[in-house]
Amino acid sequence: MGQLFYVLRGWADLAVQNQPWVRMHSGDAMCISPRMSHNVPGFTDDYLVLEMCIPADYDTVDAPAED
Repeated sequence: MGQLFYVLRGWADLAVQNQPWVRMHSGDAMCISPRMSHNVPGFTDDYLVLEMCIPADYDTVDAPAED
């Protein structure tokens, strides 16, 4: 599964396998290929990110109907 990161607020340092660290700011986006190790070693207190897993293939469980 790949991942897409989109920074909404603040900044973060993103370390991706075999690549130099990248400082991502509000409005920046990055796609990470499947099986690539990565880490976020530093970020601001107000850091807010939208992270999506691709493909979004998850099992769901039926919940009982409410009365």
